[in-house]
Amino acid sequence: MPLVQLTYAEVNVGVQLRWPVYDQSRRLLYKKGAVIENENQLKLLLRLGLYRVEHEEDDAANLINKEINPFASIAELCLRLDNTNTLLLDPSKAKSTEEILDRVQKVVTKLILLTEEDTDATLGAIHLDRDGMYTLLHPIHSALLSYLIAKSLDYAPDRVFSIMSAALTANLGMLEIQDELQSQSKALTEQQRKLIDTHPRRSVEILQKAGVTDKLWLNIVYQHHEKIDGTGYPRKLVGKDILQESKIVSLADRYHALITHRSDRNAMAPTQVLKSLFLEQGKEIDEGIAQLFIKTLGVFPPGAIVSLTNGEIAIVTRRGTDKMKPTVRSVINNKNTPYSRPLLRNTEHDEYKLVGLAPIPKIPMIALMRLWEYD
Repeated sequence: MPLVQLTYAEVNVGVQLRWPVYDQSRRLLYKKGAVIENENQLKLLLRLGLYRVEHEEDDAANLINKEINPFASIAELCLRLDNTNTLLLDPSKAKSTEEILDRVQKVVTKLILLTEEDTDATLGAIHLDRDGMYTLLHPIHSALLSYLIAKSLDYAPDRVFSIMSAALTANLGMLEIQDELQSQSKALTEQQRKLIDTHPRRSVEILQKAGVTDKLWLNIVYQHHEKIDGTGYPRKLVGKDILQESKIVSLADRYHALITHRSDRNAMAPTQVLKSLFLEQGKEIDEGIAQLFIKTLGVFPPGAIVSLTNGEIAIVTRRGTDKMKPTVRSVINNKNTPYSRPLLRNTEHDEYKLVGLAPIPKIPMIALMRLWEYD
């Protein structure tokens, strides 16, 4: 049941695929008839490895023929990242430098593939999935958000890899206290403050000792807490002195931190965070990147909790063409009783129009998968 690796000549941008396409592990990536949107996306996918069955009519049924589930995939990638962090922090545990870098690349590759498979469901996972350690979920989600921005800018594959690798490893220098900070309501200790202030430099040193030589990757990590008005750290860089790639990771890092609950503050709703980013653009945040990010996510991004005119509470599942009329599924009725199964609502109808934001309920993993029909 051999697979044949596809070449540049066999796949065309904007043209329907002639076969189902798989990765090296025989997992379905694109169904027959799917379309690859642009040249950079094609180059990136070919670099990762695209395969078809040599004799499709005989062997396709024997392959793993299921779509990538972003909810299960993110949980799996958290475990992979945890193992990778162990090697980055202690390279002597790895067989070679190549093994460490290969592990980072595999996490990046899987993140790209699951985002390409279902961007809206992936955004839903970012906004709603909190079943995991912050030290692992935060870099995974930040890397996904960074990818969406980099993709919108049509960056070349190598540049995308550097950005996402930086997002995954930016906080290595303060890993030991990150979960502690999430649950801490009292003021920072002197030692904690020092670790926070020095973690960009420490992260770079850890990566260098592990064998990372990619200058862009290292510079992004070093600059990911700089702000364009000069109030960031560690060097208080301003405006054009900060790499655009660093601004991307910084924005993704900041956005995800704000939509995540901490002991000293509640999570902000995605729409609220996007509004604050709009107000801050040109001050602490790069204006062009902020506008692109807001446009990419939409006014009500997947995972946003909203109330409808009929009194139901619903979750946005698809962005749609009209930013004010996304696809939603109601989860709680107007008597505050949960539905046994989410109900699809058309927000173009008067009865189901969006009224505004609603409180964020705790949603079990199985319910999340059901919302995007992965159960």
